[in-house]
Amino acid sequence: IQLRLTEINMQALRSRNDKLENRVINEQLKNIQLECEQNSISNDYLQDLVNDVAEINVYDEVENFYCNELVQCAINLTNLKVATKNVTPVIREVGSLCGQKFNSLPSRTTVDNFIDRKISIGHKQIAKELAPSKHTTLYTDDTRKYGHTYESYIITDDKKNSYLIGLREMLNKSGACTLDTLKTILGDISHHCKTLMERKEFRVGVQLYSNINYTMSDQA
Repeated sequence: IQLRLTEINMQALRSRNDKLENRVINEQLKNIQLECEQNSISNDYLQDLVNDVAEINVYDEVENFYCNELVQCAINLTNLKVATKNVTPVIREVGSLCGQKFNSLPSRTTVDNFIDRKISIGHKQIAKELAPSKHTTLYTDDTRKYGHTYESYIITDDKKNSYLIGLREMLNKSGACTLDTLKTILGDISHHCKTLMERKEFRVGVQLYSNINYTMSDQA
């Protein structure tokens, strides 16, 4: 009798274990199925993102201006030696690579206006930080490219801070031409700083010129 009871208990234990195993397996199958469904949804969402060609609004048609991010992007590209005529094609190609389109992109003339704005801001920084400095040094350095001669004008203050005030194409390398070009550059800086001059009652270009105590060129 005792042996019979033991067999019955063993059978009952096996049946209980089988049920427990089946329950665990069913739970695991449900979890796997749920995970597969979630992965399928995620894959569909990602595929929609890939296939969706969104249009980025960089131009306000009502106010008629480009957003600051687009202007900064164009300026940064020119800082990386991208010619102004190639700025818009580069932006378009990068957008195409990322699957994006733009509601409008600037023309060559508009990009040139962006650069003029950058130069104007640079001139105002020169007027603010360099014009009050005394005992400055003017450096000139020329280079030839495609048969043309270009000369850069750099002023260094007494704290060894250097400011590029201009880069111009030169007709020749004579002292008179160098001086006339410098006057033109200083005149451009003064033109961009009219408000500052009216407030402080001085000409920025004249003050920059009068503070130059030393000159140095690359000519032997």
